[in-house]
Amino acid sequence: MTTGRDGTARLWSLERPGSLSLAGLTDDANTVSISADGNLLAAAGNEGVLTVWDTSGQLLNSWTANSRGHIFSIAFSPDGDRIATGGFGRSVNVWTPSGDQIAQLEGHGTFTNSLAFSPDGQFFATGGADNRARLRTASGEDIATLTGHEDVVSAVAFSPDSTTLATAGWDGWIRLWDTAGNLVQAWQGHQDKISGLAFSPKGKVIASADKGGTVQLWDINGQEKISFYTYQSGINALNFIPETSLLATGGMDGTVRLWDLTGRQIIQYNHQRGAIWGIAPTASGRYILAGGTAGEVRLWQIRSLEEAIAQGCDWLKDYFASNKISQAREICPAQPDDTD
Repeated sequence: MTTGRDGTARLWSLERPGSLSLAGLTDDANTVSISADGNLLAAAGNEGVLTVWDTSGQLLNSWTANSRGHIFSIAFSPDGDRIATGGFGRSVNVWTPSGDQIAQLEGHGTFTNSLAFSPDGQFFATGGADNRARLRTASGEDIATLTGHEDVVSAVAFSPDSTTLATAGWDGWIRLWDTAGNLVQAWQGHQDKISGLAFSPKGKVIASADKGGTVQLWDINGQEKISFYTYQSGINALNFIPETSLLATGGMDGTVRLWDLTGRQIIQYNHQRGAIWGIAPTASGRYILAGGTAGEVRLWQIRSLEEAIAQGCDWLKDYFASNKISQAREICPAQPDDTD
């Protein structure tokens, strides 16, 4: 899905050329999200409007979700029945996909820039400009206000089993909490501002990234496992890819890069302009959604090496046939040799 300054969004097919134009946006799109079942697409932008489509590109609804303007973060609940929004202003709002407001919750002073529902759908966490995180039930009842960070809380993330909440801040610290709001573990992870935080699919590894371009992997006790530099001129977003052993980073250089857990780059996707500000993989681990400057947002299919080779060979088969390439089988084993 791509969104832009011209007030249109497009859902791109990865199986065939072309795009589907989605009307509804009138300004930059700052954030996008896909529901866990993959059936709903949502985007929000500087004008404070949240727009929802189905996967065929049919516009389902569009409404003003922040009268103050800029929306910085949106998150679907695991069941897809709710969408939370955070941005400029002192409140966090929760909506149905049809635009009915369910709740207005206290935010984080000037802005809220991080939202997360727990995978089991029982908890909801936010973080922002007041140097605090808030832990609530999914219905919005307060559990705890989490203090200790000395700068903006820039990321919140739940463990896969929903028993632990991790928070990270511009102060470089990472803190782990139980779902009663008790501090379990804390360590200084970075000298630079932390810009991304995520649990691995099995919950045994925590990844963090900073504005300087460094990624660090930790065990759940805060012991560093590996650290590597991404050469992306700073990292704005980070996430593990479900069903794989890969980690994705989005950088100031306009790239999304996938890494194995030794820090080896596996693949790279390039935006046409500007930085990457947000990334999100689908639950299947087959696609990754990335959003960047100037409203550029794209959905890529994540292919294995074998799948990439097979697709390339399929694209080349007509070339092999028309040019009678005798070494076709050496290049693509499934291709017939032309020995005439």
